[in-house]
Amino acid sequence: MIRLVKAAQLCMIVIAVLLLFTGCNSKKNVVLLRDIDYSRDLSETVKFNTVIRKDDKLSIVVSCADPELSAPYNAPMMGVISPSGSGGGNTQQSVTPGYIVDRNGYIDFPTLGRIYVEGMRRDELVDLLRDKLARQINDPTITIMFSNFRITMLGAVKEPGEKIIKTERISILDAIGLAGDFEMKSRRRDVLVVRDNGGSISHGRLDLNSASIFQSDYYYLQQNDIVYVEPTRGNVRDGSASSFLPYTLGIMTSIISLTLIFMNFN
Repeated sequence: MIRLVKAAQLCMIVIAVLLLFTGCNSKKNVVLLRDIDYSRDLSETVKFNTVIRKDDKLSIVVSCADPELSAPYNAPMMGVISPSGSGGGNTQQSVTPGYIVDRNGYIDFPTLGRIYVEGMRRDELVDLLRDKLARQINDPTITIMFSNFRITMLGAVKEPGEKIIKTERISILDAIGLAGDFEMKSRRRDVLVVRDNGGSISHGRLDLNSASIFQSDYYYLQQNDIVYVEPTRGNVRDGSASSFLPYTLGIMTSIISLTLIFMNFN
C-alpha cells in the first residue's frame, strides 16, 4: 500500500515537472529577441538599400514656382475599362499615375525620353531628373515614390496575403506586424524570406528569437519579397511541447486513476 501511494505521488510530481517544463519551453520559443542586450543600444550593420527594378511603378511628381511649366510632367493617367467585363459602354476610370520600369530597365519620361533607372536608388533618380529638368525648369523639385511596393506574407501568421507598403523602408518585424503577428503555433526561429533579384532567386532564414537578425541582409525587405512562416510540427525538435502535452497528461492521469482504484480495492 505504501508503495502504491508513493507511486501516485511520483506521478503527480512528474506531471508538475512536465507542466513547468512546457511553460518555460513555450515562453522561450514565443518571446522575440530574447537574447537582446538591453544595457546598450543596437547598431544596425545592415542598411536598407531599396533599388529600382523591372516592373516597378514609380510615382514622379515635378513641381516648381510656375505650375504651368511642371504640368506636362504631372498629367493624370487615364485607363479605359469595360464595366463588368461586358465589352460595351466603355468608361474612363482614373488610375494611379506612375511610370512603369520596362523589361529593359527604362522609363519613358516626358521631354526627356527614355531614361535607364534599373539599379538606381530613389534619391539617385531624384538627383538625375533634377539635373536634367533644370535645363527646362527653374529650380525644379522632384518627388518620387514606389507605387507598387508590396510584399507577400504566407504561413502561420494571423493575416496572410499581399501587403502594400507605403514606404520603401520595411523590416521583417514591421512585416510581421502588418500580418497581425505570429500564430501561436509558428516557428519563429526559422522564418524564410524569398527574394527575386531580377533574374535570380535568393533566400535567407531569420531567427526572430535572436537579436542576430539585425546583422542579416534580409532584415530589411525588398519589393516583392515573400515571407513564409512555417507552422510547428508538434514535436520536440521544433521546440513545442504543446501538441503532445494533452496526450502525455491523459496517460499520466489514467495511470494515477488506475493506481487509486487499485488502492481503494485493496
